Amino acid sequence: MDKRSEEFKSTFQKQGVAGLSQAIFEDLDGWKNENINIAVLGQSGVGKSSFINALLGLKPSDEGAAAVGLHETTNEKKSYVHPKNKNFLIWDFPGVGTKNFPREEYLAKVDFRIFNYFILITSKRFFEYDIWLAHAVEMTRKCFYFVRSMFGNDIENEMNKKRKR
Repeated sequence: MDKRSEEFKSTFQKQGVAGLSQAIFEDLDGWKNENINIAVLGQSGVGKSSFINALLGLKPSDEGAAAVGLHETTNEKKSYVHPKNKNFLIWDFPGVGTKNFPREEYLAKVDFRIFNYFILITSKRFFEYDIWLAHAVEMTRKCFYFVRSMFGNDIENEMNKKRKR
C-alpha cells in the first residue's frame, strides 16, 4: 500500500467515515495550493497573447490583459495570474525565430526548469519552429499540448472561396 493509502486508512480508523471524507476532500483540493506555471510558446503572430486572454476571461482592452496586435507586441516573458487561483500562472513569451528572439538564444531565455506544463501554439499548419520547440520541450520530459489557433479564420476563408465559385 502506498503512503497516501496508509494515511487514509489511519484517518478512517481514528476518525471514521466523516474524518476520511474530510481527508479525501482536502486531498482533492490540495492542487489549488500548488504553484502551477504554464508556458505558452510559439512563433510570433500565432495568437499566444490572445489565447492567454481567453484563458483569463479577458478582452484585449481589459486591465491586466496580455497585449495583442498586428506586430510583435510581446517583447519579454510575462506572467499572468489566473483570476480564480493566484498560484496558477500563465506565461506569455515572445515569438521564437524573430530578430529579437532568434532560435539560438530562445531556450536560454525560456528556462524550462520552472514550468510544469507547456502549450505550443501554431496557426495554419506546423512549421519548422513548432517542431523544434516540441522537441525542446519533449527533452524536459514535461507535458505539452499543441493548440492550433485561428482555425475559425481558416474555415471562414474556405467558406468564402466556395461562395465565390
